[in-house]
Amino acid sequence: MREFFAVANGTTTRADALAHWSATRGAEPRLIDQQFELNRFTRDWHEQNPGGSREEMLAGWKQYRSLPADVRRGPVSVIDR
Repeated sequence: MREFFAVANGTTTRADALAHWSATRGAEPRLIDQQFELNRFTRDWHEQNPGGSREEMLAGWKQYRSLPADVRRGPVSVIDR
């Protein structure tokens, strides 16, 4: 949706936005850019820990962020803690 609005030239309508949203709703999740590391971590963590809480995810994030950047491998599972 961000891209849709970024390229909008002022003539698009809410109906156009709704049509775009409906057409792309079932699409595969897009990669999250590097600068949004927390967002990527959160998405991946919840995929690995579907019943996990926000507090558990944040504990995993703190552990993940404490690692040197060159050895970070992805979300730390609840089991890994």
